[in-house]
Amino acid sequence: MYTSSIQLSQFRPKQARSKARREALLKYGAELFETFELDEFSIAELTESLGFSTGSFYSYFRDKTTYFIELQEWVQKNLDVDFENTFKHQSFAKKSVIDRCRVCIEFALLYLRKHTGLVRSALRYERRIPAAWAPSRARTVEIISIATLGLSNEDKRRLEISLQMGFGLLVNSIL
Repeated sequence: MYTSSIQLSQFRPKQARSKARREALLKYGAELFETFELDEFSIAELTESLGFSTGSFYSYFRDKTTYFIELQEWVQKNLDVDFENTFKHQSFAKKSVIDRCRVCIEFALLYLRKHTGLVRSALRYERRIPAAWAPSRARTVEIISIATLGLSNEDKRRLEISLQMGFGLLVNSIL
């Protein structure tokens, strides 16, 4: 079941110490998901490793599913700087179609290598947790949109197809 932003906001802390603890839970969770998948992920292990009580986890997140969705959003938010540096720089618009394709695939590959468990879990549980894959899907749409800016219709179509195939191959390779 998807949880709306309004429902999630009641779990977002307001005080600095509380925000830092929540951030620590997300940061360490992202590290754990580099090697683990959702089924292997343990809230008790996460909180124990950070020296927090398991109960404190639930003051920040309703359940494991909500945490997983928020972790996906947190990872995408932290990717914003790399995204801006890669795609919103003026030099990107001057690249050839082939170079644009290469940059996009390299960016996706680095992301997938770093967050393999997170992406694999989001894909495997997409039917049960549709919101988990939504941030990655939105980022992919944004990448394709920026990569095709200023191209002729023919080049735009070629690049869109190439990127969809490339991204598809990368995602399928981690499943």
